[in-house]
Amino acid sequence: MKQLEFEKAYIIGFGEIDARGLLKPSGFTGIFQDLTTWHSDELKISREFIPAVWFLTKLSVQMIRPVHSGERLTGRTWCAGLKGVSWLRCMELVDERGEVVATGTSVWVMLCADTFKILRPTQLIPNCNEFTNPNRPVGVMPGKLRGGELTPCRTHQVSYTDLDVNNHLNNTKIVDIISNALELHLHEGYVLNQLQVNYIAQTRYDEVIALSRGKTADGAVSVCGSVDGEVKFQALAQFKKI
Repeated sequence: MKQLEFEKAYIIGFGEIDARGLLKPSGFTGIFQDLTTWHSDELKISREFIPAVWFLTKLSVQMIRPVHSGERLTGRTWCAGLKGVSWLRCMELVDERGEVVATGTSVWVMLCADTFKILRPTQLIPNCNEFTNPNRPVGVMPGKLRGGELTPCRTHQVSYTDLDVNNHLNNTKIVDIISNALELHLHEGYVLNQLQVNYIAQTRYDEVIALSRGKTADGAVSVCGSVDGEVKFQALAQFKKI
């Protein structure tokens, strides 16, 4: 019987918090990435079981309240259905009181392991609709991002500690790079409560990412990362007072 929902316990460590003692944005996305990987293994749809690579194209995260070091959280994830060639997945983090502290929705595509061409999930997983959890809703769907006027703000050279098992820039490391571009340490009295990242193209070792930042008409902050003029990722961040 398929495990339609996967659950795992976490304790927030000191290496995951910022100077204010709060879980960094990459801490949230790192847990979501971990949940997704373990659940894919449980369902036998990871790269160890099928000749394909899963590529994250979009991720939206809602950080409902700040999370502190030492907190014990339960992470849950489930498949939320198919949309064209995309596989939808939802995640949530719950505290010891049973209150949801963060949610996320991710959009994935399947790439052929040899050619890196996009495959329809049904090509390798004919019964993939059976993996959808009918008792769980789809979260906030990430869409296209349109930022305002952007200004160059910093650069980042991809190094060893940025790489994942596919030998390109890790999705969660991109959130760290975005956090640095947002200069989160300067937002006194505010916390990041919504973040969307659109992953457009792979970034490899030693490439230098040029980062640009700007405000949108509604006060959100957009970030773009590019290499030699090619856009690699985009992000949109929204803040709230604490």
